[in-house]
Amino acid sequence: MTARRGGRPSYRLEARIEPWNLASIRTAEAAGFEREGLLRSHEEIGGRRVDLLMYSLLRPHSDGAIHD
Repeated sequence: MTARRGGRPSYRLEARIEPWNLASIRTAEAAGFEREGLLRSHEEIGGRRVDLLMYSLLRPHSDGAIHD
């Protein structure tokens, strides 16, 4: 997977998923995304505030390791 931002490769991809959406959670995890946490009352949908799970996928640095 290659994502570009301003012509440069992205080193971090994010997925925000509603906690009840188990199929999307499984898909993200199968693609290598890792759960980072819960974004409480992050977005308004249908007139009510909803929580979202935050997942991320980090691109390895040139030495092959993932760095924080």
